[in-house]
Amino acid sequence: MTLPSYGAAPVAKTFLVIRGLQIACFAGIVGMTASFVCELVSAGISPPSEILGTLTVVSLIRIFAT
Repeated sequence: MTLPSYGAAPVAKTFLVIRGLQIACFAGIVGMTASFVCELVSAGISPPSEILGTLTVVSLIRIFAT
């Protein structure tokens, strides 16, 4: 991503920083949810299909959107 040349550098830099924070938060949330599902499976409990479906869709969207 390049910065625009029309004098919007502070706004563009802020946007890039916020995008980085968004990616970091996304990775953390998906990681915590995956850990939760792993703990459920280890305990012999079947995880809800809604959680598995949501994790699958979100992960696929993230993989193919980049």
